Amino acid sequence: MLHEFPHTSSVVVPLRAQQTDIVDAYDILHRLGLRVELTQPTAVSSLIEPTVKLSPRAGARVARGSTVKITPQHGPIGSPAVLKSHPHYRLPEPTASSRSSRSREARSCRA
Repeated sequence: MLHEFPHTSSVVVPLRAQQTDIVDAYDILHRLGLRVELTQPTAVSSLIEPTVKLSPRAGARVARGSTVKITPQHGPIGSPAVLKSHPHYRLPEPTASSRSSRSREARSCRA
């Protein structure tokens, strides 16, 4: 949801940019025609994606092309042992030829 105002050269810093991780915040602000500056270096990985503090704050009206500063904040830390999604896999139905081949393999193992 873009908070642009037609026929003006200003935009509103969206709340969504404040409520997401640093990568999405950058993309949201940049798409609105804003420059983005990080106030300090930060590491981003598949387990750590910092959240942000914006200046000017979300809701402020700024000129298109002006700079919004992002200060990285500690965000949630992921776990490599926990899936974020629950994938489901559908296996093909066995055919008659594959069933008979498995039966032959099973009989040969018993011998």
